[in-house]
Amino acid sequence: MRSWNYSLPFNIQNYSKTLVVIAMVFIFLILWKDIIHDALPTMPNVKETFYKKPKTLDSIANRTLGFQEIFALSLPDRKDRRVPLEKAANATNITLTVLDAVRDEQIPKDKYPKGWVTDGDDHKVGEIGCLRSHVMTWEKIIEENISTALIMESDADWDVRIHDILPGVAKGAKQIADWPFPDADHPKDIAVDVSPYGDNWDILWIGHCGSHPDGTGRIYQFKDETVPPEDKEYTFAGKPRKEVHPEGTRIVFEFQLTICTSAYAISQKGAVKLSKVLEHSNLNIDVRMQQACNDEPSLTCLGVWPQVITAAPSESNIKHPAAEQAPGTAVDGLDNGLTAGPAIQYSSRRNADNLLKGLGRDKWVKEW
Repeated sequence: MRSWNYSLPFNIQNYSKTLVVIAMVFIFLILWKDIIHDALPTMPNVKETFYKKPKTLDSIANRTLGFQEIFALSLPDRKDRRVPLEKAANATNITLTVLDAVRDEQIPKDKYPKGWVTDGDDHKVGEIGCLRSHVMTWEKIIEENISTALIMESDADWDVRIHDILPGVAKGAKQIADWPFPDADHPKDIAVDVSPYGDNWDILWIGHCGSHPDGTGRIYQFKDETVPPEDKEYTFAGKPRKEVHPEGTRIVFEFQLTICTSAYAISQKGAVKLSKVLEHSNLNIDVRMQQACNDEPSLTCLGVWPQVITAAPSESNIKHPAAEQAPGTAVDGLDNGLTAGPAIQYSSRRNADNLLKGLGRDKWVKEW
């Protein structure tokens, strides 16, 4: 019977040497990856840069109030509005970008919303210019990948303590828009959100001529020493009932009605949705936005009462007949350089010079 001998070609010394070589190659590849990474230039990416670090409430103290951008819409020739606005922003540690608004005659007909009536008495001079100026800003937000922006009109005024007011608004926006919470008793940790105001709203309407809740949703209430007393409140379009808005408080809510586009924050996803909505309209910008917020289930629109920003009286860009002037709104021919917006105790416009001089609160001009 034949005997077979099997011998394995195995040598423990050679095997050890092979392992050492493999380990050295692996280490070299790791080091080479780091060398190449450090040698290559970093390519900027707007979205990655902004999303790099989640925002906390502390970021509201920054120069854009916790939003990625602040835009102010102003006709280029309205220096009577633009100059006081820029001075007020500078005095209150706010950085805003002024965008040139457009007049009716500058708008090509193919940029009008479908259904917009150009003859008859449906619209006043200036209304389509106002609408397109806002829509163009939404388009900028989408094209430039801006996460959130506060949009204000050129007659905007706010209390010099706005940095102290908005953290309460931010907490309220999260409490309302983030509901239901993962934990029934607590909202999710704010540190996981990109915006200190939360990431689940489309419109946060903080400047207007009147707003009130829809009566079915939740209301967030916080104490705020800057709110006006009842006789100094400003509205011509309704306000919340007293039982949901005790004296000395500010509230955040999903609204049933809000009017005037003095100032509102919009998220990028909100800009996408509203741009689509405004492709068809025969309504003014604020009325169409309000209607969309009420009718579109995908839109989450929040209001604030009392409003944080109001419009300082000035000559209107929209040609209203004198009989249609609402109380406290623009009056033709009135210079607004040192005129406070209604419901603002320490006007940023009226106090800009005092603040820039470093004068203390005892030297501030107050409205009540």
